[in-house]
Amino acid sequence: MRKSAVRILSFLLIMASLLTYSCNSQTSGWSEKEKKDFLKGCVNASKGRLSEEQSKDFCDCMLNKVMADFPNFSDLKKKKKSEMMEKRKEWGKACLAELKAKEEEAAEQ
Repeated sequence: MRKSAVRILSFLLIMASLLTYSCNSQTSGWSEKEKKDFLKGCVNASKGRLSEEQSKDFCDCMLNKVMADFPNFSDLKKKKKSEMMEKRKEWGKACLAELKAKEEEAAEQ
């Protein structure tokens, strides 16, 4: 993966977070709408940077990572963008590594 992938990650997560912040004030867990909005925002933000399939895989991974660290959507909403920078990098690197491994595995077959 390219170095710009980390930049893409930051951009995607910021866009998806901003989208979901404004959509719901639920205080427990993640609603289906919040998940859908996160994925939609992430995929839309990745257009032109990743293929459609890569975007879907990357964004699914990101959502899973975010939800693992923030089981309650309301907890994520409370975080400042500056506090989230390291987390975004961590999630993005992990998801890009998973995406790369999946692509390498597919190429071997």
